[in-house]
Amino acid sequence: MTQPNTDPLFKDIKDKLEDIQGKAHDLGIPLKKFDDELREIKKKMLIKWILRKREEKHSYKQIEDLLNEAGVPTLSGKGRWNSQTISNMLKEK
Repeated sequence: MTQPNTDPLFKDIKDKLEDIQGKAHDLGIPLKKFDDELREIKKKMLIKWILRKREEKHSYKQIEDLLNEAGVPTLSGKGRWNSQTISNMLKEK
């Protein structure tokens, strides 16, 4: 099973979020002002990554484990990923 931190799409997601955070910091803008926008960007990128993992025949439980092992924060920033949340994200897309 490919770990998210070695997955090119996962790296792209992480890099884009770090870039946004860095630019906001450089401009002296509190990230809190971008919470909604960042959450939507993160959600879209995660959905793309999850869909790819599903195409690779990963179960929701395997995806849950990958996200939690990599320390990827949930969209709310609270708690841990669970397979039901992941499934619901795809249904809502």
